[in-house]
Amino acid sequence: MPHGLIPELIGALLALLRTRSPLNFGVGLVLASIGDVLLEIVFQAGMAAFALAHLAYITAFALVLRRDGIDKSGWLLAAAVLIISVGLGLWFTPGMDELLIPGLIYQVIISAMVITAMLSKAPALARAGAVMFMVSDSLIAVEKFAHIAIIP
Repeated sequence: MPHGLIPELIGALLALLRTRSPLNFGVGLVLASIGDVLLEIVFQAGMAAFALAHLAYITAFALVLRRDGIDKSGWLLAAAVLIISVGLGLWFTPGMDELLIPGLIYQVIISAMVITAMLSKAPALARAGAVMFMVSDSLIAVEKFAHIAIIP
């Protein structure tokens, strides 16, 4: 079983049981688990599954935004995410080759997910999870596109 699959499935179950947007977060976590498996088989299929997961998370955070309003303290963090995302995109683009278009689409989606999380009044743990997802994916991109080995 791929590394991370068990914690993600447990996380999906907890999301279904504990959040106010259980279906969206649960679907996202299940899709992310599928993405973990597919990354090892067909990288682009794994990326697609993770992109769908992030779209599910976006809808979950958007529901929180609609219900609770914008967390004004999140604007600075959202702006930082946007600036970092653009910088990473500029860094990774030369090494993306055939993954240029899918990679940039994925980057827009995950950035939108983190920005939506930062602007929402979702629990701090959910917002931190969004950031950690982007950090983790950025480390994968550093290895894949910038060709710098990251120690596991």
